[in-house]
Amino acid sequence: MIPEQLRGARALLGWSQSETATRAGVAPISVLKLETGQIVSEKLSLALRTALEDAGVVFIDHDRLVGVALRKGAA
Repeated sequence: MIPEQLRGARALLGWSQSETATRAGVAPISVLKLETGQIVSEKLSLALRTALEDAGVVFIDHDRLVGVALRKGAA
């Protein structure tokens, strides 16, 4: 997950950094670090991604297309 995907996923769900952190079970500073391109652990990145996917976010990384989408009926 790249910083832009995390910010986009949060925007789709209407989640703040704090809410995202709470739902992922991580510290809010961790969300800020990932969004600003700082290196975070794989475990942290996975926790964030899982929380977002559980809420209906789909991560796109195919050829030259990178982004996020929201499953119908999610959020």
